[in-house]
Amino acid sequence: MQICCTSDFCGGTGDFISRIHEIAEAGFTHYFWCHHWNTDFIYTAPEYAEILKAQKEAGIKLLDIHGSRGCEKCWFSTTEYIRKAGVELVKNRIEMLTALEGEGVIVMHAPYTEFYPEPIAETKAAETRKLVRIQHEAVLRSLDDLMPVLEKHNTRIAIENLINDDWGLMNNYLDRYPAERLGICYDCGHANIHGNRMAEMEKRKSRLIATHLHDNNGQGDQHKPVFTESIDFDAVANLIASSSYKNPPSFELSMRNTPFWDAGKANPLEQTAESRKAFLKDAYQGCLKLAKMIEAAR
Repeated sequence: MQICCTSDFCGGTGDFISRIHEIAEAGFTHYFWCHHWNTDFIYTAPEYAEILKAQKEAGIKLLDIHGSRGCEKCWFSTTEYIRKAGVELVKNRIEMLTALEGEGVIVMHAPYTEFYPEPIAETKAAETRKLVRIQHEAVLRSLDDLMPVLEKHNTRIAIENLINDDWGLMNNYLDRYPAERLGICYDCGHANIHGNRMAEMEKRKSRLIATHLHDNNGQGDQHKPVFTESIDFDAVANLIASSSYKNPPSFELSMRNTPFWDAGKANPLEQTAESRKAFLKDAYQGCLKLAKMIEAAR
């Protein structure tokens, strides 16, 4: 059965070759490139070649790439030169997807309006929403710039729902751009924090083109293996099965909040290969169970 695991399950910088091999050895058929998802790092041809070599040696395929919103290059910056630099950063990931023979899409974080589960000062909410609206206009300009690049590479961007996202801007993205170039990445963990927001995805499931599947207790973005905390995965399976999503289910897992993590080693690169492999072997069983549930519900 085809199943995908994120590359940064134990650190998102440094050694990617062992991570690709370990994901494949655990039984996953695809991996999701999530290294440098929040940096200004630009990948180049020698890196493409080495990553492609590693995935072919491991017998695994690339699904999606998590593009970076950037730091000093940010595709929704209100400063124009920073926004344009951010567009170049996204272009780099689009080119990378083609170079690595990726079968999926580019996943991006974008401005969003927040759902406030507890009362906050109205002035704060108003100030926040004003800034987000300006950032939203900036990302629309960036998407306009990126449409020809997406067409050239025949791929799509998936906008991800984020923590406390009220989905208020998602329709703007979906209405403005065609389904063959833009859709949604559904992060069930984000939707479970501070209240279940799964109903919002249900309304827009015809535009689902990427998944980030993981678990948490509703209090934070813990990225735990599925079936270990509070998310209703029967509902998740039914949602995905009845949606437009046809690619392998993609799991965005982290070793950090599990018993396999050695808390005495703060640096992910210090975690042992044995513990990484044990984590993936254990997590794979839950991933396989959910993949079978999705298939059965179709």
